[in-house]
Amino acid sequence: MLTTNQIAQFDVAVHSRIHVAIKYTDLNKSQKRAIFMGFLEPLNDRGVVRDMKDITDWLEEDVVEIALDGRQIRNIVTSALGLARAQKKEKLEKGHLKQVLSNVKDFKGEFIRQMEKYRTEQQQG
Repeated sequence: MLTTNQIAQFDVAVHSRIHVAIKYTDLNKSQKRAIFMGFLEPLNDRGVVRDMKDITDWLEEDVVEIALDGRQIRNIVTSALGLARAQKKEKLEKGHLKQVLSNVKDFKGEFIRQMEKYRTEQQQG
């Protein structure tokens, strides 16, 4: 099994060996919300989240608009929880999620810039 969102980078030989291809569409707002809540609600039920309403309002107002996949959402929540623990906080707070999301967005932007630079160099070389 192979998963990728970089099919344009495959050599023809790879394409000829693929037996079944399934295209996944980007997540819609409702799906992103559900995935976030799937990770956050159990934490909230365990008493690990501070001000769940504030977090869900922020998710609804700002975050569901951002292009994220399920793995990124999981990583945001688990990394924010790790950040809270590293800061010796008793609970996960919106600020932890915001900080991790900011890092994710910065990384995605830089990754895209570097990939475009690489592609340009490959086309010119």
